[in-house]
Amino acid sequence: MSIIKEGFGCSDEDLFEKCQFDLLVRKALGLFSLSDVVPSIDTYYLLRRRICEYENRHGVNLMEKSFEQLTGDQLFRFKVSRPKAFKTTMTQMPIIGKKETKR
Repeated sequence: MSIIKEGFGCSDEDLFEKCQFDLLVRKALGLFSLSDVVPSIDTYYLLRRRICEYENRHGVNLMEKSFEQLTGDQLFRFKVSRPKAFKTTMTQMPIIGKKETKR
């Protein structure tokens, strides 16, 4: 859901509205039936908080790691070569509760 949110550049509230009513977004989430239930916003925030806690404890950004694995799998599956200049990262994705580091 975070990837969809960032792709649309929308607020959390807009994301959940899209999850409820946009059939393409629902399909992307694996919600094929109109009776399928969207995760609650509380569940969404809990997951984001736990991902941040994990990163703070272990120094591993699970969102970035997952995204890189998915991207790599898709590049292989669809036989796409990655140009040197192309580097997709989730480090720009804001996560609630993530401690900011000064550079």
